[in-house]
Amino acid sequence: MSFYMTYLARWPDYFHVAEAPGNKVMGYIMGKVEGQGESWHGHVTAVTVATEFRRQQLAKKLMNLLEDISDKIKGYFVDLFVRASNTPAIKMYEKVIVSSLLMIFDYVSTCNSIFLW
Repeated sequence: MSFYMTYLARWPDYFHVAEAPGNKVMGYIMGKVEGQGESWHGHVTAVTVATEFRRQQLAKKLMNLLEDISDKIKGYFVDLFVRASNTPAIKMYEKVIVSSLLMIFDYVSTCNSIFLW
């Protein structure tokens, strides 16, 4: 089974597609739930918005949707990883994330960062 199909099969509530009229894909978010006890949380695996639909707060809406789903399953937080060198993504996440933001640089040897909100 492909990577995407595995996520869809295991965590269908965490896979959402935003469509424009005519079934044009505007963007999507996919994630999962993981951890135990106080580490039980939602995780954003991917959030993507098509170029022509950027700067319309679609990523924020998709991320808020995933956060709401995580709240319903009593998740303690939602996390996502982004490369420290991905400045456009970091700026977008800083605008999108309303609650506390934690950035840990050099999280792994590839210099990824983790954002928790």
